[in-house]
Amino acid sequence: MGHGRLSEQQVDKIILQLNRYYPQILSNKDAEKFRNPKASLRVRLCDLLGHLQRSNERDCQEFYRALYIHAQPLHRCLPSRRTLRKCMSQSSGLSINLLWPHLILCSP
Repeated sequence: MGHGRLSEQQVDKIILQLNRYYPQILSNKDAEKFRNPKASLRVRLCDLLGHLQRSNERDCQEFYRALYIHAQPLHRCLPSRRTLRKCMSQSSGLSINLLWPHLILCSP
């Protein structure tokens, strides 16, 4: 898949990783919902990102970790990664809103 898009297989792998290793982040019911083939990939991904944004920073960081494992080229190209690299060189810390740039993936 291209650098700017996630395939259905990549999204499924991310969801399964969050569900299997961190069931407190994604319950079985949530994982089934986000893997439902009846819904479009775009809708499922947007719903997953919304779910994580309503969660805590650690859950967002685990999404980033799963994204890095299953879609490194996309992970490297995210605006938030560039911002994070700049922030880390100036100071340290993560913003709770780091997932906001990922919503671009859900835009038309």
